[in-house]
Amino acid sequence: MPTIAKLPAAQTPSPTDTMPIDQGSGTNGITLATLLAGQQSAIVAPTGTLLGRMSIGAGGPETITLGSGLIMTSGTIAVGGPLTGLLDGQTVDELQAAGIIHDTDSFPLDQGGTALLRQSMAAVWTYIAGKLPIATKRMVELTTNTVLDATAHNGAILVCTQPITLTANFANMGSGFTCDVLNLSTNSVTMGTGITVGSGDTALPVQMAAHISAIAYSGGNIVFWPGPSATASTGDGSGGGGDGDGGSTPSATLTFATAPSGSYAVGQTSIGVNATLDPGTAASAVQFGISASATAAPTSWTAGALVNTQSNGDTFWGAYLTMPATAGTYYCWVATPDGTTSAVSPSFTVA
Repeated sequence: MPTIAKLPAAQTPSPTDTMPIDQGSGTNGITLATLLAGQQSAIVAPTGTLLGRMSIGAGGPETITLGSGLIMTSGTIAVGGPLTGLLDGQTVDELQAAGIIHDTDSFPLDQGGTALLRQSMAAVWTYIAGKLPIATKRMVELTTNTVLDATAHNGAILVCTQPITLTANFANMGSGFTCDVLNLSTNSVTMGTGITVGSGDTALPVQMAAHISAIAYSGGNIVFWPGPSATASTGDGSGGGGDGDGGSTPSATLTFATAPSGSYAVGQTSIGVNATLDPGTAASAVQFGISASATAAPTSWTAGALVNTQSNGDTFWGAYLTMPATAGTYYCWVATPDGTTSAVSPSFTVA
């Protein structure tokens, strides 16, 4: 019997080709198809692909390609671009609408790196609450007539350095709008069209403040300011000086709205003071002065200027004073010229 090496070379094998096989009971013949049935076929896969199985049930390996944003580097899968289909496969408008927010709701964020972490809404509120005590209001200086607007003025302190007119358009403000107005000009700031003034007196006197609110309620929409009022009362003092005018009465009262406070430089000028005379018919004039005593009236006076007559008939007066040339503790006085009605401020210092 010739050896295998002496047999002629076979042609391309076919599944029906037969070859001998020893099965213990003798030599039998078997086809190639029968011999290789159930054996792993040759694996052929393109470069840069993975092998796995996506079909249902048992079977041979199938080619799995890498998705967008992933690459194969030296046998390792890595991020190679935007993770399309993984993180940003949906736009916001494609997401399912969320319900009412709860403290336990969470969202992704990074904390000093690219890794995404989970944070709760309760933790966000704790963070915001810790910042609220140190939050400050905006300060906006106004020098020309201004229409109040939510974008520029909501929640702000508006400092008027010119005697301007403020107006309001509720549509540009919205319910819940608030602002504080401080008049640091040389004359009254006027509350104009669109602003309802409770007292009817639309003038905000010099060195006084106003709180303006816009609200929508069952009665409609309104931009409201209560009106000017005295912010500080220092009581009556005794004494006075000057010429009698015959118009004052013992029942009248003078109340400081703005009085010197704190510390001033020797000889400092343009110190604004304001006071209200109730009733306004009690005197045709008032005067302001500075004394080193809370009981002895000043020896010199500055005539007050009538700022306005309020809706209740009270008159509002103002003046600019010069601090004494000698350091010490002093008091500001306001009095009718006949001295029958007066008020004295708390002490202040000149240094």
